[in-house]
Amino acid sequence: MRDGKRRGATPSVDPPPEPAPAPGQAARVTCYLFAGLLCFYALLCNRQVCYGDAPELMTAASRLGVAHPSGYPLFTMLGKLASLMPLGPLPYRMGLVAGLFGALAAACVCRLAFESRCSRGPAVLAGLAFGLSPVVWGNATVFEVYTLNAVLVGAALLLSARVWDRAERERSERDRDLRWLALVVGLGLSHHLTYVCVLPAVGWALIRGRRTYLPTIGALLRAMACLLLGCSPWLYFVVRGRFAYDPATCWAEVDTLRAVLRHITAREYGAHPFAFSASAAPRLAARDFVAFWEQFGPLLALAPLGLRGLRRTHPALFDIVVGLLVTNGVMVFGAHGGYTEFFIPSYVCVAVLAALGLGWCCRLPALRRPAQLRRLPLAIAVVILLWAQPDHFATLRPLRAPLAMHYVDRAERELPPDAVVIYSSYWKYPDHLILPLRYAQGVGRRLPRVVLGVNQFSDTGQLTRFLSDVGAAPDLLGDLLRLPAPERPEQFIRRYTGPRPLFTDAPFLIERCGKGGALRGFYWRIADQTGFTLETDLAADLAWVREQLATAGRYDDEQACVATVLLNQIEYQLRTGHPVEAHEAALELGRLCKDADGALFFAATYLSRLGAQPDAWGVWRRLQELLPYAAITYSLKGMLLFKERSYRETLDALDQGYALDHVAERGQVAYLRAMCYVALGDRARAEAAAGPQIWESIRRELQGRAGRPTP
Repeated sequence: MRDGKRRGATPSVDPPPEPAPAPGQAARVTCYLFAGLLCFYALLCNRQVCYGDAPELMTAASRLGVAHPSGYPLFTMLGKLASLMPLGPLPYRMGLVAGLFGALAAACVCRLAFESRCSRGPAVLAGLAFGLSPVVWGNATVFEVYTLNAVLVGAALLLSARVWDRAERERSERDRDLRWLALVVGLGLSHHLTYVCVLPAVGWALIRGRRTYLPTIGALLRAMACLLLGCSPWLYFVVRGRFAYDPATCWAEVDTLRAVLRHITAREYGAHPFAFSASAAPRLAARDFVAFWEQFGPLLALAPLGLRGLRRTHPALFDIVVGLLVTNGVMVFGAHGGYTEFFIPSYVCVAVLAALGLGWCCRLPALRRPAQLRRLPLAIAVVILLWAQPDHFATLRPLRAPLAMHYVDRAERELPPDAVVIYSSYWKYPDHLILPLRYAQGVGRRLPRVVLGVNQFSDTGQLTRFLSDVGAAPDLLGDLLRLPAPERPEQFIRRYTGPRPLFTDAPFLIERCGKGGALRGFYWRIADQTGFTLETDLAADLAWVREQLATAGRYDDEQACVATVLLNQIEYQLRTGHPVEAHEAALELGRLCKDADGALFFAATYLSRLGAQPDAWGVWRRLQELLPYAAITYSLKGMLLFKERSYRETLDALDQGYALDHVAERGQVAYLRAMCYVALGDRARAEAAAGPQIWESIRRELQGRAGRPTP
């Protein structure tokens, strides 16, 4: 047949494509969306220092220091410019930078939808769905790095769509857009590590779109120059490394090329990109789907329809979007469940695809007449979007600031002016406790003589300066460096003979070391210098924690910080022989801090240690609801089963957790696994599971139980 139709072929069910909107109309709608979201973020922006990484990032930006890996030099310099604006308090005007980038990112999503031949309603909905998603909304009201990452991802997609568009465009225009694309990619690579997932997508588009546009050698060389220009913010570390090291504003010392590369690549974190087993893939896939559902809700169902429509309307953009979704998914597939911000490149794509899917529904033949029905899918989508947001109003308003400032105020009022504070790695979030104090020192110029030790014990250069600052004996440095990093704080406290008073956040360190003062979370108590005589009031502490958590919302960081008071309280009550009070504090810890995984883990551990297995299992069930796909959930389950002497079941639980994360809790997991094999009579497998160092401690423990002398 000459008309190209096969006899008996099924006609396409796809509705006719929407005509491309006028460029002027698309620009106006995008600007309106940007302005509206910017005003919205400005109303909710934090005006005081808060928890999380924001205090540290503000300190680094306002004093031109070095932030935590990967350093974020571009964001640091932009934050410095924002700090110079005379507009409200410093945290507010720096938080406005994140709000500005959040609004720009939503505008990029809206414009991408227009480039994909979306009509006005679905395009605006795409921008709103992205801008009001929990991750973007939450990070657009504090000084955080993720909204800038979203802008650079959206800009790269938009420029890629223009470079390889099928429409008739001059080569000079495509060459210009390619240079802008290279510049944006360079800026993205110098900002956040997850931006590397953009490179395979752009490279795939270059290969697939070569018939539409194949740049000349000269155009490629100019694009490479723009790429290098975009990467130039890394030179900030070279310049910064030539100035004096300031521990209040610098996460690490970047005075050598090796130190710069170590910081840029985040090797300090010891991260493992694929720390999971193939058997855990279904659970990890379910976890990642939940992360997307939390951002978009039922609108997520429109994305597959949009992907089908994008292939017809813009094949080049289809290739880029698919490539970005695949590479971003592979990159963070095994990441910890808390890092939903790492999915931001995929969120940009899903928001655009949801808009395309909504447009497809609006153009269905069944909804063509009457005309009012064409607006029905859009109305339903708006209702879904608004229905998903009330929870944000309750949890994302700026409530974290009073808690953080209360902490700083008490520290300034009750700490000696020349105190030395050693934060123990015993707690899950020590940084979240110390960062508001870092901000108070680095920006507010408060607590000027207080020395805070949190990262120094794992870095030779920082430890050297720390010991010099506090007046420690010169030979102490060599002795500490010969020890593993976790053992150094205790040995430092034991051997410290300097003139400055010592404090720590862990009562067990004071008891073992026999000197120093106790820093109990948000409360400060001075202990006797010759022993562990911490004064405490369980009823007062419980009342204070309830008061704080009544306004803390569902921030897990806040709950984890407040939980430190109860954790120290439990530890104190156990070591002073008051198990009933410890049991009460552990129960309250599990009940009040139900959104902080570390608090739940410790609450269940202490309850099991106290013999309250039913209560411990109740806390574990809360942890399972909070993190159903995390290794910590299965390791805690294994600990509780081990307490009940269910050794086979313990091994099964530990295997499930290990499949999800090979790195997390590896010391405790290895110990439990080895003890299970010992109980089952398999010494060879027990030794293999423990490893040489852990097996030596187990061997000594078993010999001690048997009453035989240890050689």
